[in-house]
Amino acid sequence: MTSSATVAPCSAASLCSGNAAGPLVGGLLTETLGWRAIFWLLVPLSAVAFVIGARTIPESADEAADHRLDVGGLALITTGIGLFTFTFDRAPTWGWLSLSTVIAFALSVLALAGFAIVEQRVRSPLVNLSLLKNPTFAILVIAGTIANVAYTVTVFLSTMNLQQVRGLTPLAAGIAFLGPSAGAALGGVLSGRLAARFPAVSVMGSGCTVAALSLAALSVSHSWVPYLVALTLCGFTMGLVYAFTTVATQTVVAPERAGEAAGVTLTTLVTIAGVGVAVSGTVLEVLQDQHVTTAIGIGRILLTIAALLLPAGLAVLWKARPTARNSQNIIS
Repeated sequence: MTSSATVAPCSAASLCSGNAAGPLVGGLLTETLGWRAIFWLLVPLSAVAFVIGARTIPESADEAADHRLDVGGLALITTGIGLFTFTFDRAPTWGWLSLSTVIAFALSVLALAGFAIVEQRVRSPLVNLSLLKNPTFAILVIAGTIANVAYTVTVFLSTMNLQQVRGLTPLAAGIAFLGPSAGAALGGVLSGRLAARFPAVSVMGSGCTVAALSLAALSVSHSWVPYLVALTLCGFTMGLVYAFTTVATQTVVAPERAGEAAGVTLTTLVTIAGVGVAVSGTVLEVLQDQHVTTAIGIGRILLTIAALLLPAGLAVLWKARPTARNSQNIIS
């Protein structure tokens, strides 16, 4: 049987390898067929993935499990996150204190609060929030989420920096991204070996800390060499953290709850990353309206995320020693 500690790094390596090819292929398609071709490319790739999955992934089901879908929780979290993102996107146009902004924001908060209440009462919750009662698990999820937000926002804003600030074409920007993308892929590949030799929580904490310092260096780098070196280090360390977040969180829960832990972790990482990109885009727009240059605005956003990631990484390192020495933090 393949352990989850092996599966997670392998999955991260595959994801990061896709990230390595994405900017280059996207830049090439943008300059030749147009940016819409990027979305059309996903159609045959999705079809191929579906066929491969149908033929190679064995069907399995837990007959003893409750198969009822948490429709209420799904509706509430979708509405809450959607409204929250929509509010940040439209607030600069509506006005931050306008009635429309206030109502939309209040509704998003109510929906998310309702989701938290529903998940604690339904028999088969979409997200088992009881896992977050474990402080070590909660810290790992928060740190991993911040790191994943850092990665997605770094890709988004660095693409803008390379094209709008440094004047590169989409293809040239894709080539410039080969370094950080390869670094992210390498981080995913090495995570498997590191997981076999070192405590996952310690590696994750170290990765978050170095990623924060790399991101801070990126935010103040202007010349090409320091910029690309910092960007590559961001890709490597954040790819490593992404791989280890799932592994580390599963080391602090009982084996029978590993699936729940992975579900909560990945849902949080992916969902909040999308929100982070939307919020960073709006913040940059607001800074530009205040006559802050794009380069300076990008630097401020990245430095702010680095300031959030650094204490998160240090908190994980602080938690690493006691969780390695005893099992009292493991959720039964």
